[in-house]
This record gives sequence, structure tokens and C-alpha cells, in this order.
Amino acid sequence: MLAFCVGSWLLLTADVTVYVPQPNEEGLYHTIGCSGGSPNKKPVTITEATEQKLRPHDFCNPPSPPKPKPASVAPATDGPFGLTAGMSREALEAITGEKISKEGDSYHAKKVPKSHRGFEHFALHFGPEGLCAIRAIGVEIPTSAHGVELRRAFDAMEETLASVYGKHDRTDFLRSGSIWHEPQEWMMALLKKERVLMSRWSEDYGSDLKNRVQFVGVMAFAVTQSTGRLGLNYEFDNWDSCKAVADDKEKSVF
Repeated sequence: MLAFCVGSWLLLTADVTVYVPQPNEEGLYHTIGCSGGSPNKKPVTITEATEQKLRPHDFCNPPSPPKPKPASVAPATDGPFGLTAGMSREALEAITGEKISKEGDSYHAKKVPKSHRGFEHFALHFGPEGLCAIRAIGVEIPTSAHGVELRRAFDAMEETLASVYGKHDRTDFLRSGSIWHEPQEWMMALLKKERVLMSRWSEDYGSDLKNRVQFVGVMAFAVTQSTGRLGLNYEFDNWDSCKAVADDKEKSVF
């Protein structure tokens, strides 16, 4: 509402308040105050105002347009890392507010709806039925040649996953005939892929799976003899459709 005051008259219009006093001795009047816009401070004579058919809001610059509100971010879901089986790439980008790039057969993301300090990179597989698999890559873990720190991180992650998904199968062995069999060669054997440390959850092991997850796997990897990572894989119940597309693509080469 705009209030326009001349002497004792108050006129209402628009959304700006303008106060105009009685003309001074020189027959001039101009705006004194505006609310919602700034005064243009250009004095005019009564004759000029009449001839130009000035309206009350002519004495004020228009108010600045309202700033657009930032786009709302969709809420995270209840699946692993806040991701849900079948969700589209666009839906994920709406949740995180960031674009994800394609590398090979998967999309790679640094940000997911629900983050974990132990994981820094995510390879996401989308198929005809949406998101079907998550490959989470852990942060580098400095460790001794015995792999003590890496194994400790693995055990902690295994315990966390077991509290969510229940029964599982653990594999911890050194391949037969490996020359890296001494305790201080634990990381070397892992680096040479002659040692395996992993745990798996699925219906075959009596696991309590949820949110359309059909498989969970965590595995220890060696980056060097003194650093390692954890890899965490999720496959949803639509994984077969993704795998079929990948298989057909590979066969098409021949």
C-alpha cells in the first residue's frame, strides 16, 4: 500500500509510502521519505506536476525486486549412504546439489546424501531400472607392514555392518604357495593379491537385508606396503538388469 500525503491529505496506492509536504515559498515540493523504494529527490513545481500528470509513486524509485530463493534440496533416503535402489541420476543430483560425472560404465561422485568419514569416493551404477549398485572407496589408512591398522579398520567396519545386516561370511586367507607368508609380509601379500580379507552379507548367509539391498561386501586393499583402503560394495535387487546391459555391451564388440 502506498500512502501519499499532501498537506493534510493522505492518498493510498501501490506498496510505497511517500510523504509530500505543502509547496515551499518557491512553489516546489518533493518526496521526503519512501518505504520499499528510494526517493528520487527530484523537486518539481506544482505546475510541472500537474502538466506531467505525476502519480504518487513517480516520486520514488521502484523497490528492488525480491531475491530469488535458492532451490530446495530433496531429503536423503533411508538406503546406504542415503541412496535408494532405482533412483535416477537426476534425483541424486537434486539431493546433493552437485552434478556427477560418468567414467566408463559408472558415475563418480565425491558427495552422497549421507556421508561417512571413512569413505571419500563413490562409483554409482545406473541401469534401465535406475541405481543398481554402489562402490564406496575408503580413505587411505597408514599402516605397518603387519597391516595392524588396516585390519583394525576392517574389523570395526565389519562390526558396524553386522549390527545393521546381521549374519555374514568372513574370508581371511593367504593363497597356497605364496612366498609372502611371514607376519611382517602381511601387507605385501595383500598388495600382490595373494592375501584376501573380506566379509559378505546376503540371503545365502542368513543376513537381514533391507532397503532392497541384496548384497553387501567389504574388503581390504593395499595401496602400498604402508597404506591401505577399505572398499564397500552394495548391490540392489535390480542389479541383474544393470549386469545384463553391461554384458550385452561387451558382447556387441564381437
